[in-house]
Amino acid sequence: MIFIKILFICFFPFALHCFTYVFKLSNSFIKSLILNLSNLYTMNKNFVIFLILFFLSSTYNVLIAQENMILTFNTDLGNGTTVTLPLRGNVDVTVDWGDGTTPQSITTSGNLDYTYAAGGVYTVSISGSLTHFGSWSNYNNAEKLISCTSFGDLGITSLFGAFHGAVNLSEVPGAIPSTVSDLSNMFRGA
Repeated sequence: MIFIKILFICFFPFALHCFTYVFKLSNSFIKSLILNLSNLYTMNKNFVIFLILFFLSSTYNVLIAQENMILTFNTDLGNGTTVTLPLRGNVDVTVDWGDGTTPQSITTSGNLDYTYAAGGVYTVSISGSLTHFGSWSNYNNAEKLISCTSFGDLGITSLFGAFHGAVNLSEVPGAIPSTVSDLSNMFRGA
């Protein structure tokens, strides 16, 4: 029972501070919340502790954002304005094509083509989970890829053929994600 009281006393101010910061709450709302939670605590201690622990875990997830994979394409470096992403393995990603269109959810493995309305340089952002970025052979439009500034936190385990045929690639991250175990042919033909 002492542990529960110590937990409540130690973590409640922190949880309240995080809640206030994230949701930009007013002082009157906070005072009301403290009063109500104090009353609730005296009536049902286990429920309040559950709420606090749940809130702390939720706040942690909100404050720690996933890093995206970032790729830059120049559509003027090849024919047409189509770019291709070689998404393989387990695919459950959202792709922001960098042209103001609605991000696209993808769950199918394979080469994903996207055609821009006009030529130019576009930064593509990929979030979610992906186990293999790359292709076993040269994929279409690889010559339009000019940089990969982040591999992100996608859970990638293979970069086999990731930049195969990317002859205009000039920048890649300085470190490979610790989850990657296959770098075969990563820069073949690049």
